[in-house]
Amino acid sequence: MDLGYKALSRKQKNLRYGGYSAVATVIVAAVLVVVTLLAELLNFTVDLSANRLYTPGDTTRKVLDELEDEVDIYGLFSTGTEKYNYNVQTIQLAEQYANVCKKIEYETVDTLKNPDFIKQYLAASDSANLIDDGSFMVLNKTTGKYRILGLQDFYDYLDSESTGVDAFTAEEAFTSAIQYVTSEHTPIVYQLTGHGEKTVDSTFLSYMVTTNTDFESLNLMGYAEKEIPVTNYTMIMIDAPMVDLSDAEYALLLNYMERGGRMLVFLSYEMPDELPNFRKLLGRFGVGYSAAGNYVRDLNVAQYVGNDAVIIPLAEEDSEVIGALAGDPFFTMLYAVPLELTESPSAYTEQEVFLSSSSSAVFAAKEELRQGPFPLGVYVSESRTVAGQAKTCRLIVFGNTQFV
Repeated sequence: MDLGYKALSRKQKNLRYGGYSAVATVIVAAVLVVVTLLAELLNFTVDLSANRLYTPGDTTRKVLDELEDEVDIYGLFSTGTEKYNYNVQTIQLAEQYANVCKKIEYETVDTLKNPDFIKQYLAASDSANLIDDGSFMVLNKTTGKYRILGLQDFYDYLDSESTGVDAFTAEEAFTSAIQYVTSEHTPIVYQLTGHGEKTVDSTFLSYMVTTNTDFESLNLMGYAEKEIPVTNYTMIMIDAPMVDLSDAEYALLLNYMERGGRMLVFLSYEMPDELPNFRKLLGRFGVGYSAAGNYVRDLNVAQYVGNDAVIIPLAEEDSEVIGALAGDPFFTMLYAVPLELTESPSAYTEQEVFLSSSSSAVFAAKEELRQGPFPLGVYVSESRTVAGQAKTCRLIVFGNTQFV
């Protein structure tokens, strides 16, 4: 599937996303959405096979071929622990990185004999005492930028309480870390706060770290700057606000979008119906929604799981946002509200419905029972000229905040 990623020249050292293999479908969906909004950053997926478990794959080799900075990988082991089976296989892979790329060196460090080794590199906010035995440090020799990888980065487990290993994910971890330490910019997702927004799921946050994405709060109350900075590695997320935007906040966010910003919005049936400035912001890009304290139900037993409010949405196969999940029965949406697309605001605005309910779905509006299908996920892009330069803003809206 072509997600419309734009390859960067080697002079543009923006961060590229790490791969993913055995992760929950909802996390895949979230990452696909973030990648779409940060489309200037090239995504890659690491494909591990049983025959090449301890050898960097073709995609990793392409990343290493383009490496400009020198990178050190240090295995941090107390005496004897490097011989443990789960450490041996990770060391073997790290050594292979050094074998296939001249700019990478691998070294095992005995942390008992050299307890202060790691301290010379750590930032003031980090502590060597918090680094587990058997961790790896990936270090950019030029800039000093580093990432610490632990056992949890190298294996996927069957569930949070299981000791059973589902996948060996060390290649993802090493390649992602190398990209991180050699990148000039780190993608940042700013979550808008101050309006009773939902709390972000911890699983989503941890996977954002794996994909080299920082997550920060953005409170616009009393915002001192005249404009929110727009870059090709940042986006704003709005997660089901319960209080309306102020006039000043609306103006800041609209200005941000019209200068080429990226925004991800989640809605909830629990949101108040009267949020005029928030609705106006979405309406500027031709997006509306119905809430009224109700949510979409699907009356077709083949389109829901256990409860008619836990629906299996229909994903557009050709969608650049989420087409990879078309037909996936494990991707479900809970308590979704129907979206509405009005006429495109301009000839330069493109709108796409990438998720929808089936035609058997219903929604109880204030005075009527409406029949599906309903849009549940929409993507809007708009190109315009700002200060003589072509800019494209991107907006993705989901009709819910809960996925399974």
